Amino acid sequence: VYKRQLMYMDPTCDDCTKMIVKMFNYYSEFENIHIVMATESDITQAIKFKEEFQIDNFKNIEVLLDPNQVMYKQFGLIEYPSFVIYDANQNLIKKVDEFVTFPIVVKYVREAIKKNS
Repeated sequence: VYKRQLMYMDPTCDDCTKMIVKMFNYYSEFENIHIVMATESDITQAIKFKEEFQIDNFKNIEVLLDPNQVMYKQFGLIEYPSFVIYDANQNLIKKVDEFVTFPIVVKYVREAIKKNS
C-alpha cells in the first residue's frame, strides 16, 4: 500500500453511502491504496456502518472516529463526502471537497498514481 486517501464522511449521509457503494464497484482501482474513512459520528453509527458495508473484509480500508472534526477543520473541508489524496511521502496530491461523481474521484486517484509512479 503506497498511496493514502482520506475520505471524510458521515455514515448517515446519503451521498456518502452512495459514494462508498460506487467505490466498491471500482475496488480494483483502490486495492493498493490505504483508505481512511474519517467520521465525526459516534461509535455506534461507525460500527453499524462498518458492519453494513463489511469494511473489515477490506484490509486497506479503516474507519477513523473524529468526533471533534479535527481533520475536517485541518483540511478546510466544506461538505460530505470529501476526499484528500496523498502520495507515499505524505504529500498532498488532491483535495476534493465539492460534490463530484465517483468517476471523477477515480480520475484523480489515477492521476495521483501516474504522477508518483
